[in-house]
Amino acid sequence: MLKTRTRIWWSTAVLLAFISVAGLCAHALGWYQEYWFADVILHTLSGGMFGLFWLGLTYKEEYKSKLIFILTITMAGVFGSYFWELWEFGGAYILPGIAIAYLPDLADTLSDIACGMCGALIVGVMYFLQTSKR
Repeated sequence: MLKTRTRIWWSTAVLLAFISVAGLCAHALGWYQEYWFADVILHTLSGGMFGLFWLGLTYKEEYKSKLIFILTITMAGVFGSYFWELWEFGGAYILPGIAIAYLPDLADTLSDIACGMCGALIVGVMYFLQTSKR
């Protein structure tokens, strides 16, 4: 059990490092303006990271209902994306000098949350497929 939980935490840390570096590079190199899918990829990966984080917190060998657990992983991705979008949306209006290149709108915010949900759902389904083979 400890070995699996450690793998989950290391995967979460590596994914967080990758998302952080990729987000900084995308912002510095202008990829957000040049490639529309850069934002989609990063938000999908961040939803997967939030799902992995939740899986690391609540990991057990067996669950009574794997479907319910997949849904909780997905909801962790939605809530993590929601709080990130609150930070991003609020930060653009609280600190307007820093966020000159980006003014979020509702459609962008909702699509980012949906991408986070999809990333967490992918993590949940992968977890289900991996544990159903045992």
